[in-house]
Amino acid sequence: MRFKKVVKMFERGNVCVTGLRGAGKDMLMSNVVVRRKAEYVSNIDYGGKNSHYNELDFKKLDLGGNTYKNLLEGDIKYYKYPYPEGSDIYISDVGVYFPSQYCNELKRDYTHLPMYMALSR
Repeated sequence: MRFKKVVKMFERGNVCVTGLRGAGKDMLMSNVVVRRKAEYVSNIDYGGKNSHYNELDFKKLDLGGNTYKNLLEGDIKYYKYPYPEGSDIYISDVGVYFPSQYCNELKRDYTHLPMYMALSR
């Protein structure tokens, strides 16, 4: 597969990169970031002189405190997206940030993230 096709996959939608430790997952994402030459949000600065890095802060993705109940009841609170429009979000080592063994705590403490993921394009 040509690397242009890999970059196209990242451009089209959400991508999950999996593999063994040391298999080059971050190297792949860094290569994509550098080739796309666009602003991006990440927990890692992948570099590239034509790419602009914005540091990821999970608290900024709280959607203004809105929940599914706000949507159902029509009581939607204003939320200003803190990152540049159209910038992609890259999360390295997501299993460290969201470990499955702490599912209950994550659901309780970060209720906004599933809704953010559903609403992001």
